Amino acid sequence: MTELDALIERMEANLRVSGTVDEEVCRAIMALGEEQGVLPGGVLAFLGCRDASPPGSESRQATAAHRLLIAKLMLLRLRAHTAAPAWSSLVLEQLLSIATSIPGGQVGDIILAMYQILGEQGSTLSETAANLIRDVVVNAFTRHRLSYDASDLSRLNEDLADAGHYLTPAQAYLALHALPESAIMSRRDRILSFLKDTAYEDEARQMLEPSE
Repeated sequence: MTELDALIERMEANLRVSGTVDEEVCRAIMALGEEQGVLPGGVLAFLGCRDASPPGSESRQATAAHRLLIAKLMLLRLRAHTAAPAWSSLVLEQLLSIATSIPGGQVGDIILAMYQILGEQGSTLSETAANLIRDVVVNAFTRHRLSYDASDLSRLNEDLADAGHYLTPAQAYLALHALPESAIMSRRDRILSFLKDTAYEDEARQMLEPSE
């Protein structure tokens, strides 16, 4: 494990426990410098690190794995891994704007990271979590439509197509809202099976009723 890997691990642990990052960790990551593949300044600022460089300074092309990591950390800042996430319309717009400001980044990185988080053991589809899912998808679709259309969300469709793959109710609810109508209609039974006996089963049935 590299020094950066260890720092990222500590950062994630901080965010999962308290939603904030220890200043010591922030300073250590910023000291490494962006040339070593460290988190961009805009991301660090979003995570609450003081003295981070302003958003928009990112220039390096980020790999898909790196973009997913960045998106995951930002979502953990919103407590997306809990039954009681917290956000505002401004914070949500910052989240999506930062994701698209990273070279190669798309709003789909946020959706994929959320899908990953919602698949963790203990994931809960609470009312607040469902509201966050809808808000992320709606804002990504309406405010960043070109980026949304260019995003590769095939992972969600592939998991739904795999009869042996289990989705948590929260993942199924995200897929219901994030995938195009043609995709969710073809996976109707699978989505309904994962949302069975939840507060969102009726909503899913209404969305998945065949059009007359």
